[in-house]
Amino acid sequence: MRISIEDRIFKVTGEWRHTNEIARLVGGDKTVVLKTLHSLTEIGYLQTKEEGNRDVYLRNDKAELDESFQYTFTNMTQKNNHYFLEGFKNISELSTKKNKLSPSAKKMLHHLEYLLDIIMIVITRTSFQMNLGLISERTAHKRIRMYEDERNELMKKMTTKYNKDRKLMQEYFQDHNKELSFKI
Repeated sequence: MRISIEDRIFKVTGEWRHTNEIARLVGGDKTVVLKTLHSLTEIGYLQTKEEGNRDVYLRNDKAELDESFQYTFTNMTQKNNHYFLEGFKNISELSTKKNKLSPSAKKMLHHLEYLLDIIMIVITRTSFQMNLGLISERTAHKRIRMYEDERNELMKKMTTKYNKDRKLMQEYFQDHNKELSFKI
């Protein structure tokens, strides 16, 4: 079983740690670790502060209340999906005449990849909170199901509209997964 980078970051940030130390303990590509740290901080799963000229991070072990979670879920999905859906409406085909992805299609797929990454971060965090006993198993599964439904809806829209470009989408995501791979 492969342990996600988010899980490894959560594991090592039980106490304040600076960026280089986290990257060393987590392993893999430092730029991917930094990007993930910023994403986790942005959505409130890590706390950050400056110590001298370094940023240090700490895992935020507090679970969101249901009202706060609902607000975050609704706000995040509406805000992030807006850009994606605008591109989705305006792009009729992903491929050019040379059977390559168009620049606008690449931009839309990049944003889709960003949305899917955020969804995976939230699912990982929710699972982590359940394992710590901060939220009940029932609540965790309900929250995870909400995000999985959102992910499935996004992918269903893509595969339905761009069915003939399905191979190009698979190649795009495979190429990007190879770039983001790290050694365990």
